[in-house]
Amino acid sequence: MQRAVVDSVLKSAMTKVAEEVASLLGEEFKLAEPRFAALSKQEYFATPRDKCAYTRVAGNGDFSGEAAIILPLKDAVQLGGTLIMLPDEELAQKVKNPVLDGEEGDAFGEVANIIVGAVTAVFEDLYPKKLHFKKTTSETLIPTKVDLEAPEPFAPGHYHLSAAAMSLAGKPLGDLELLFPLALLGLPLPEQAPQAAATTEKPQQSSVKRDAVATPTKDQTAARSASTASNEERQAAARVAQADAEAPAAPAAAQESPDAQAEQPTEVQSAGVARGVVDNILGNAFKEIAKDLSDLVGQPVKCAGPAFQPLTKADYLALPRDKGALARLEINGDYQGEAFLIVRQRDAVLFGGTLIMLPDEELAAKVKAAKFEGEEADAYGEVANIVTGSLTKVLEEQYPRKLHLKRTLVEPLIPTKVDLQGAQPFAPGEYYLATCQLALEKKPLGELDLLFPAAALDVKLDKPEEKPAAANADASRGNTSRQAESAENDRKVTHANAISSDDLAALQAEAARSDDDEAPKQVGTILIVAETGDVGEPFGALLNQRGQDHRIMHFQDNVKKAVNGHQVHGVFLVMNEVSEQGFAAAIKIKSALPKKVPLVMAAPQWTRTTVLKAVRYGVRDILVTPAAPEEIAEKLSRHMGTASSP
Repeated sequence: MQRAVVDSVLKSAMTKVAEEVASLLGEEFKLAEPRFAALSKQEYFATPRDKCAYTRVAGNGDFSGEAAIILPLKDAVQLGGTLIMLPDEELAQKVKNPVLDGEEGDAFGEVANIIVGAVTAVFEDLYPKKLHFKKTTSETLIPTKVDLEAPEPFAPGHYHLSAAAMSLAGKPLGDLELLFPLALLGLPLPEQAPQAAATTEKPQQSSVKRDAVATPTKDQTAARSASTASNEERQAAARVAQADAEAPAAPAAAQESPDAQAEQPTEVQSAGVARGVVDNILGNAFKEIAKDLSDLVGQPVKCAGPAFQPLTKADYLALPRDKGALARLEINGDYQGEAFLIVRQRDAVLFGGTLIMLPDEELAAKVKAAKFEGEEADAYGEVANIVTGSLTKVLEEQYPRKLHLKRTLVEPLIPTKVDLQGAQPFAPGEYYLATCQLALEKKPLGELDLLFPAAALDVKLDKPEEKPAAANADASRGNTSRQAESAENDRKVTHANAISSDDLAALQAEAARSDDDEAPKQVGTILIVAETGDVGEPFGALLNQRGQDHRIMHFQDNVKKAVNGHQVHGVFLVMNEVSEQGFAAAIKIKSALPKKVPLVMAAPQWTRTTVLKAVRYGVRDILVTPAAPEEIAEKLSRHMGTASSP
């Protein structure tokens, strides 16, 4: 297993975790760009940490072992308390003196379940091997009291760490860490890795660096780690090493695949088209693509921050990319072959669903599921046709070579499961990548990649001037160094001036705005859905006092009809007592409301179980009744702010 594949899958897993936890809590929950490291138990605990919540995760499938979710104890209490909607003052006190028990501990268990579920879903989709994870227990970990030679909380050995800084409702928290034994991920142990694997893994070592433990030497640490590594690690590492040893060498693979070998250009650096010209024309193509897509979907589309790079198949598949939708583009003219248009599957679903005008709620659900199938996939084929037409138009008008493109098939692409030596979805060889950041209606999306065989564009890669060697004895070594430097310069990423990369920063700033900034400011109404008239009266009285338009309804009334054609800022569902009838009403109301409109349930005698049930049904908050006017006003201000001003 390649380290780059592991990092790519775990990066996607962190993204999924952030989405699922935010959905569970009903609050903005974000994870920063993840960092990755391969380290030992000693190296992990060499970094100072406060008390932690340590959740054990059983892994099974092609490999087995125990992973862990680790985060600061106070943050675990914060997440658990937020889930069960503790009052702010009570939650602050519990975070100040964190203990992983009681209601907050149980609630954090729900959060941990969601994290494990998100990681499992991504591994099932993207990981080349079969792995399934299940949460077992959560406990308190005091790092300063850990015996580095003992098997608890995890045994000495070699591990892969993913870490990302958390934030909740804009408030910075600590790091969320996912810790896996290398053997569980199918990664070879450092002392048992074959030389070829060591060479392959070297570029990845810069992801995250940790200070070594000061007391033992490197040799002592390696010897100690080797002697205490589990049988499971050794066996998994041996299996990986054996698989690597039995794999055919690249030249043999090329001989077995004549079609793939034929695709490899022998003269990329020809007297062809200057790289600056190629980049400028492809930058113009992105502008044309953005204009034509905007016309097609009826919403503004941007292609921001274009970048260009020569690379190989292996280089491209090592880029951090999610599941993709790959459209094959047949090339005719001065070159016969295929180019490729690649976007994220969720973006393909978004464009396809937008084109066929799916309702917002349905479209959001399909984008989140990111299943590239059905009518959205068919509709995306039309989007790919437009992109191909825009690209062909610019190439025919501006490119020095005659190149005409025609879209053929569209298919799913999972980069982490592609055989680097195989001919699918495209053969090994030299390629030229043009990529940009997509945005739809000011919302940043993923990348749009245009991947050409290098021979198709006939790109001329510049050669820097060679300086004479200082002495004859150094001439040969200096020439070799300059050739390596030239090759490195040729493969660097360049950025187009045709579209400013500042557009990308503007898009990201736009996306960082809170939902409140984007909420409509027009005057609207608030619905009070009451089980009986008397329990809804205190809510109506407060809204009357504030001059706020509202409507009192009963469980049996048609909420969907009341919502249609009106700007509804929020709904209070007021029950005589917590009951299944009330939850059934909540489900009916949520199905009738736009996604961002909050639902607050009010009733006496809430329990942890009923609060969690309300959260699962999409309820934004709960209120214990009978409630004072100030308590009702607080919920208005917090969740229905656009309508709560007196």
